[in-house]
Amino acid sequence: MRAQLAGCLISCAVAVATFGAAFPSRGATGDSDKAQRERLSAERRQVERDFAEQERECSQRFLVTACVDTAKTQRRDALKRLSTREAALDDAERTRRAAARQQRIDAKQARQARDREERASAPLIPFEPASAAIRTPTRAATHTPAPARPLDTAQRRADEQRSRTEYENRQSQVKARQEAAAQRAASRKPPAAPLPPVESASAP
Repeated sequence: MRAQLAGCLISCAVAVATFGAAFPSRGATGDSDKAQRERLSAERRQVERDFAEQERECSQRFLVTACVDTAKTQRRDALKRLSTREAALDDAERTRRAAARQQRIDAKQARQARDREERASAPLIPFEPASAAIRTPTRAATHTPAPARPLDTAQRRADEQRSRTEYENRQSQVKARQEAAAQRAASRKPPAAPLPPVESASAP
């Protein structure tokens, strides 16, 4: 009798847990996806613990197989409801991602359209052909240089005198180097060999 009462209590606990999993409270709908997924994982672990406890209680009953089958059915229904809620979260997440992606695409297209409008409304720069620049010479190109002023006569004579003096100095330096080279060559020349003595003629 006590075992049957314990089994009924466990069955009621599992039913209450699965009922709460299937119908979440109003405040749960405002939670984030992460919090809802964590709650689903906790409820799934609780269902497994309740099923294991119910199996142990069923092993002490007379009709073990029927008790275990009932526990398995309750476990399967509870997990199915949890999977349905998890699939709904996945669908909602995919919908949000698609909406965010479409929003980025719309913003990009709007920015491109705005850029095209700005380029279309910008003032045009007049085009000047290259032939116009050739036909209209610039002021710098038409400027004629002023003729060079002739040198003063005294300045020209002074330049000629300076050039003549420099030329004479160079000639004197060349002549001095030549004489010095000749003297060095003469000093290095070996003395001439003495003539052999003349033998006197023998008497007849």
